[in-house]
Order: sequence, then structure tokens, then C-alpha cells
Amino acid sequence: MLYRSPCFIPSCCGLKVCQVLKSCSKPVDPSARWRCCPNENLLGFLIKSEDFSLCVLQYLPSTAVSTTLQLQELRYQMHLMSISAYIIPGTDAHLSEYLAPRDARVAFMTGFTGSAGTAVVTQSKAALWTDSRYWVQAERQMDCNWELEKDGGGDHIWLISEVPSGGEIGFDPFLFSLSESQVVPLNTRCTYQ
Repeated sequence: MLYRSPCFIPSCCGLKVCQVLKSCSKPVDPSARWRCCPNENLLGFLIKSEDFSLCVLQYLPSTAVSTTLQLQELRYQMHLMSISAYIIPGTDAHLSEYLAPRDARVAFMTGFTGSAGTAVVTQSKAALWTDSRYWVQAERQMDCNWELEKDGGGDHIWLISEVPSGGEIGFDPFLFSLSESQVVPLNTRCTYQ
């Protein structure tokens, strides 16, 4: 059984979160640069330093929201399901622009609270697309785990360039109304089973 729990380790670049993957007593891949958490009594707490962005909290705006834990958990679930990228739209199941707090998925994942935005997460990158009304707000609310993409409608191009050939793209079908113009660019790269 796999156990996962947060375990904070202070370092020069902020806080890092441990991933519970294996027992500290078991051999690990030295090329992955894993190290055990300080409390070796906790079975299986390991950290892989490459998984975390070097966000230095004192250099972020005071309005920025830390999203490291949310991204870590989403990427872990993506890994379990062999998903290369996951799309998070700024809508709800009724495709409304103005959301109830329980449906604010983009705000939860990115810290950005504007009414228009789409987030995409891969195993190594995370990006948010929003229109020019919200560029300043997004820069102030997002931490350095996220890239703000100011190119309107370029999410499918970014997605195609970031997802490896044959990679799976995940999304909640209840949150999308895909038009043909959105599907055709993806069809040039994707295969269906």
C-alpha cells in the first residue's frame, strides 16, 4: 500500500514537501537524488528535490497563493493514471462564467480568482491563460509554479508542444463544450483508441 503525507523540510529555497514513495531503509535510485526526511521513524518518507519549483516566498507578492501542494497532488494523480497533461477550465458544469466557490477549480489550483481563465498542468509545467483584463491580477495572485500565458487562445498550441507524442490529455468532460475549432488542432497530434 502506498502512503502519502506532507512533511516539510526547511531549505534555502523555502519549504519542500516530502513524497511518501518507499521505505527509507530500501535502496533508492542514486541518479534521482532522493533523500530521507528527518524523521526516519516515518515509514517511506522520501523527497525528490527536482519535483519542486524554487519559489522564494519573500520575493513573491504578498497576494500570491502557494500552490505547491495542490500541484504535487494533481501530478501524483496524473502519474497514477498515466496522464501527460490535465486541463482545468474556469467554468462549472453549467458552463457559467461566474462560479460558486465550490466550483472555483482554477482559483484553487492557481490562486488566480479572476472570472476568465484556463489552467493546464503537465508533469513539469503549469500554465494559465486569461485575457488582458486579468493579466496584472494573475501576476499578483499566482506563485512561481505557474506561467502566465498572454497569448489568447494558444492553449492548444502550448499543449501540443508540451505533451509527448502518444501522451494522454485529461479533462472533466462535464466542464467543456468543445467546438470543432478546438478539437481539430488537437486531432493532428492525438490518437484515439
